[in-house]
Amino acid sequence: MNIRIIEKPTIPLNAPICKGIKPHSSIEIVGFVTHGSQGGFTIEYVKPNGTPFHMSIRMGVFGEKVIAFNFLKRGKWHKEEHHHNPLLFGEQFLLKISNEHHKYDIHINGKHIAHYHHHSCPKKVNSFLIRGDIQVSSVRFNNFHIDKSQNNQPIFIQQVAQPQPQIITTATVIPSAPPMIQQAQPVYQIVPQPQIYPQLYGQPEIIVMDGYHHHHHHC
Repeated sequence: MNIRIIEKPTIPLNAPICKGIKPHSSIEIVGFVTHGSQGGFTIEYVKPNGTPFHMSIRMGVFGEKVIAFNFLKRGKWHKEEHHHNPLLFGEQFLLKISNEHHKYDIHINGKHIAHYHHHSCPKKVNSFLIRGDIQVSSVRFNNFHIDKSQNNQPIFIQQVAQPQPQIITTATVIPSAPPMIQQAQPVYQIVPQPQIYPQLYGQPEIIVMDGYHHHHHHC
């Protein structure tokens, strides 16, 4: 099995891959996460017209602490897959990415973390990238083709012209204030009250009956 080891590479690192990724090839990274402006680090397999494998280790500085997987195709990032992130700042780890049947298997310190399905043929990959807040002791390539014309030397880059993946964070929804409903005030119509005048009645007339004759008396 061909083995290629890069000791203490400068980050960002772009290591060329000759003739793509073979079945059962793997990359082992020994290093630790540092405190920096990125809040984590990124590992990618890159091909001429896209990024078939993007692994973003996020330490919870700018959002959720997760390991996010994605791929870039036709200039568009797709939906992320999130998995548990067991890494701690300053603590050394061994991260292994294996190319298996229809998927990449990811292990950290010997424990299986996730698998990510192939979104393009691994044989088209031509470089391996590491960037972000990480100090790397070594990168080991197992079962990869070795291009002797490059003398196994990695390419160290200062800027990476790769589109940034969409960062999905949990948005804080601030409920908008309910609209102020102005209650209609009742319209009071002044209805003129009828003027009541006292009605004067005359004194009642008392009729006294005396036989067939009657007399009128007034009180």
